[in-house]
Amino acid sequence: MSEAEYDCLISGAKLMNATDHSRSGHKTDSVGFCFFIEDPEEAIHWLSGCTYPDLCVTMEVPDALLRESYGIYRDPKHDDLFAPVPEGGRPTLKHREYCTTQYSLSDGVRVLSSTDRYSKYAEIRREFERMGIL
Repeated sequence: MSEAEYDCLISGAKLMNATDHSRSGHKTDSVGFCFFIEDPEEAIHWLSGCTYPDLCVTMEVPDALLRESYGIYRDPKHDDLFAPVPEGGRPTLKHREYCTTQYSLSDGVRVLSSTDRYSKYAEIRREFERMGIL
């Protein structure tokens, strides 16, 4: 998440986001904020092509706040970003995620940890975009 989003969460604000990501051309049925259950060491490999991970925040979110959804992401095991884009596009995978349009600490969300150790992936993405790879 962004540092600004994290600061709002920690300050006790209710975060709200009703963005229908499918309307912006993304291959997903998620609306609002997206969450994943995978370990960050695994998830960063397929998320690195579409997010700017200022902070990786591990938290408990009550099930009642979440709706199961999906997103289509690049398949890091079968996609070589330095190779020409294959006919038909880059290899992808369909991944389960969970979404919500609002959440806060007062809704029962508990922050377990946060780290900026994955923020370097944002710089890699920016460089790929500059080079025309993404």
